[in-house]
Amino acid sequence: MESLNQICAVVDVQGFATKSHFYPRELSVIGKNIEVNMEFDTRQNAKYLPYAEQKTIHYQTQKIHGLTLRPSYEARAGLKHANRLRRVLWRIYKSVVTEDKPYFGCKNQQLAEILEEEGIPFIDLDSVAPRLRDLDKLNGGCAWLCKYHTVTWAPHLTCAER
Repeated sequence: MESLNQICAVVDVQGFATKSHFYPRELSVIGKNIEVNMEFDTRQNAKYLPYAEQKTIHYQTQKIHGLTLRPSYEARAGLKHANRLRRVLWRIYKSVVTEDKPYFGCKNQQLAEILEEEGIPFIDLDSVAPRLRDLDKLNGGCAWLCKYHTVTWAPHLTCAER
């Protein structure tokens, strides 16, 4: 059985989950020898998506993570396209994996599906670690969000880096 001691890094992604697609916007990987937080450009304009998806995206921005579907115009230069998430995950995994630490730690359903599809070994932390919201409640609320969250700070928002 896998052990938490076999985790080479903990990885999380924030984005937009609709019925038909997952649009990643933020990736965070933290381990003993790595600390990466990067933003992706979905290159999607919400007004061209079906109305139901627009509502879903608006809800997730306001109530879940505070990210917008696309970064600001100024921030877009040099960002990786969201469809490169899988390639980035593989590159990072190969740089941190060791024989005694062959797993990513993951606490995100959409990311777990991507890791499984890609064949990247991971341990699902949902079954062994408390939810971030529960930890925030114990600590009196959300302490911080990284710079990619453009919605005004609110105690209920989540962040991949946290």
